[in-house]
Amino acid sequence: KGESFPIATGVINDRGFNLAVFSASQNGVLAYETGSGQAGGRMVIVDRAGKELEMIGDVIENISPRLSRDGRLLAVSQYDQISRTQNLWLYDLTRSNSRTRLTTGLSIDINPVWSPNGLQIAYLTVGQGIYVRPSEGSAKVKNLYASKEGIGALDWSYDGKYIAFVKLASGTGNDIWVLPLSGDRKPHPYLQSQFNEDQPRFSRDGQSVAYISNETGQDEVYIRPFPGPGKSVKVSTAGGQWPVWNQDGKELYYVSPDHKTMAAQIRSKGSSLESGSVSVLFTRPREMSSEYDVFPDGKRFLMRRFIEPKETDPITIVVNWNAGLK
Repeated sequence: KGESFPIATGVINDRGFNLAVFSASQNGVLAYETGSGQAGGRMVIVDRAGKELEMIGDVIENISPRLSRDGRLLAVSQYDQISRTQNLWLYDLTRSNSRTRLTTGLSIDINPVWSPNGLQIAYLTVGQGIYVRPSEGSAKVKNLYASKEGIGALDWSYDGKYIAFVKLASGTGNDIWVLPLSGDRKPHPYLQSQFNEDQPRFSRDGQSVAYISNETGQDEVYIRPFPGPGKSVKVSTAGGQWPVWNQDGKELYYVSPDHKTMAAQIRSKGSSLESGSVSVLFTRPREMSSEYDVFPDGKRFLMRRFIEPKETDPITIVVNWNAGLK
């Protein structure tokens, strides 16, 4: 009750999390950090040992990074703190990371995925559905699937015939659906159970889909024949998320619960696939997001690093800060 009044000024606002850098305890202690700049996040390229090789773009919040199939272009969703919107941007990694805008408007555009030939990008507009537009930036936008329901991660098959997406349903949670891009174009469930299935990724030969499921009680990475039928094979050994294929189909990467980037060997066994040895590539720093993508050579990873403070002052501690309220 009553009028609001300031108790601290110049507090940093972290664009990487959209949170101001302060915290109040239950016993009257306030901590906050001030500074001349804002914290944010940045994309980086690392090698298979986790060593940083190059930074991409400015300090800004980048979400859902996806590389084109040739690794030359990068599509990301960028958050605008003022308008509270997210639009898609493209980076040309061959031209000093030059950036161009792909979508505009007061919408939340996320989860961009590239067509196999790199000429189109499909993406999700929250509350509206799945759209596709030319990657060169023209205004020719097409709605592939209209839906106000919850839709999540997308992927586009290498033969260009299907888009996989995650759909939230009451009773079954997250399910993986497939949208055919020819014929009747009627979406249908690919994996639907009482458990959550998420983060689908097509293999390059189109014969398998990697995904995560919590059927064991925690998220694990699986591969399953596409379009089916067939048996799912568990790849991760002690939990995992964010599966990404190497383009040769012989390795599948994922992130373990303890922030390690893992590589699982995948081999053919007749008409099916089986998982081989799993090794640790590198441990991610805590400021690295779980989201990432892999370059075509399998030797470099595109990562999101959260916080980069700029010229910050020490943290200020105020004891009994609420005494003035009386």
